[in-house]
Amino acid sequence: MAKRVLVGTSVGAFLDPAQLQSWEDPTGILATYQKMANPLVYQFYGGARFYRAAGVSASGRAANNWGSWWIYDEEIYKNEQGYFNLGVGLASLVRHKAAVSRDWNDIAGLNVLTLPPGATLLGLAGPAKHQPEYSNKSPMHDPGVLLMGGIEQIYFRAKDLEQLKNQGLALQGALTFE
Repeated sequence: MAKRVLVGTSVGAFLDPAQLQSWEDPTGILATYQKMANPLVYQFYGGARFYRAAGVSASGRAANNWGSWWIYDEEIYKNEQGYFNLGVGLASLVRHKAAVSRDWNDIAGLNVLTLPPGATLLGLAGPAKHQPEYSNKSPMHDPGVLLMGGIEQIYFRAKDLEQLKNQGLALQGALTFE
């Protein structure tokens, strides 16, 4: 069985405010995808594996291990050939292709989430939009210096991740970069 299948759920239905937590902003979510690309809703199945940047922000705040933005493992394997070099390349891949601004996360590692057999999870998948190397909140912000984006990012609704956590799903820990 495939680990993911395109479903008939519309993006509007997936991002219906009734399906989101009060702090999840549909407009803000859609703004993180490339403008000419249309993100699509997929159903992911047991065995699917995802990665999320693990680290701390410039202000010292730890990244939320269970946050909504993830990268599907097939995207890592598809993109790593030009980047991967003993782990250091993997951090660079995530920084540049997922467009994670430096002041948001130092990417000290990656959290790993694997759906167990029988589990399913809906996600909104599409290419990540470029972002500035440092966000507009950073004193180092330069709007002309961009991280390219382009990797397929997946947005999982907070309530769906919370439901998996409540069913006992745990992260497999983090891959760390030295």
